[in-house]
Amino acid sequence: MLKALNFLITLLYVLLSTFVCLIIVLLIDTITSKEITIENVTKLNSGFFGDAGIWIMLIGWIALCYASPFLFSRIYIYFNNWRNPIREEQNLAEKCTKDVLEKAGSKKAISLLIEEELTVNASAFSTNYIILSKGMLKTMDENQIKSVIAHELGHLKSRDSYFILVNYYCKLFLSPFKFILKFIGKTLAQNILLGLFVIVVLIVAGNSVGKKGQEITIMAAIFILTIILIAILNKILDYLFLALSRSIEFARDFYAYKLGYGTYMEKSLAHLSEISPQKGSAFFYLTSTHPIIQSRIRKLEQLNSKTQNFKQ
Repeated sequence: MLKALNFLITLLYVLLSTFVCLIIVLLIDTITSKEITIENVTKLNSGFFGDAGIWIMLIGWIALCYASPFLFSRIYIYFNNWRNPIREEQNLAEKCTKDVLEKAGSKKAISLLIEEELTVNASAFSTNYIILSKGMLKTMDENQIKSVIAHELGHLKSRDSYFILVNYYCKLFLSPFKFILKFIGKTLAQNILLGLFVIVVLIVAGNSVGKKGQEITIMAAIFILTIILIAILNKILDYLFLALSRSIEFARDFYAYKLGYGTYMEKSLAHLSEISPQKGSAFFYLTSTHPIIQSRIRKLEQLNSKTQNFKQ
């Protein structure tokens, strides 16, 4: 169910970014046409690209979105300064990873990278990377490290990290529209009101000019409405993605539990909570990709308690 929802939200991000791509193409196509009219815009074949060219670009963009994790992963790794483990780190990390893969019955090839952070952190990346922080390897015992690797393996097997990267690259493409709105107003509501006000002004002004001026005014109003619509849809998708992401974290904790690392996962989260206590409002947690650590610990406590009662 979660995988299907993840796929659906990613598809919506791709379609929204494709819609933005279409708007940009239409703008270029309209500007390069001999005459700027609504009729020329709706024809899609009057300017620089032509009908076939537009469809090729849109299909190419969708393909690029889904291929982006494979094409740009190395660049992302480079700019995040993730490195290959040194011998001591490699011996420990590879031993733990091998044990987890054996328990999972998986032959998946995992590439291990080290993050130069003394904080306790780990993440799955793209389709086959697990990133472990230097601090995690120094402060956790082997079983705790295995539990974290099991959690991240769950992300890789369910392709969570792949979908996250596709979403990320789509968001990068949408970010200029966000920047325009943030530059104009502080909140989405302010931008909507401001945009509607500008549209009213354009319509009133358009009535005082000729037919050509009216058409340009209408196109400008449509463009502003489009930016507002993109911002609203993007915001809705962001909140849906964050809610799904929090649910996925619980599911991957459960995956680690199923592999026999429930108690150690609980200890790992307790350790993380001690080192990096969470502080923030309810809104902060609603805008976070991860649930409150204490909530995850409670879930694991319940699961571990059931396991102990069953053994008894």
